Amino acid sequence: LDLNDCTPTFNQTIYHTTMIPNQSTLTINAFDCDEPNTENSRITYSLSNYQDLFRINETTGSIDMIKTPNTNERYEIIVVARDHGKPSL
Repeated sequence: LDLNDCTPTFNQTIYHTTMIPNQSTLTINAFDCDEPNTENSRITYSLSNYQDLFRINETTGSIDMIKTPNTNERYEIIVVARDHGKPSL
């Protein structure tokens, strides 16, 4: 019996990239040490901020810039990874 006792963990804590709207993608990865191919190890990604400038594929973790910013700013995007166990971690 698999228990949902592992929290999804990112392969890296910080990712650096230069993105061009509608041309470049950054893919982040997280893993969960629960039993493979179960709801306890299935991960969904979401953005915690800047949803007006970026979007994330909730299944693959691919991040795209969807809008051109007004300046050449740097953004610290917060990505959340959740598993589908009960309760979700």
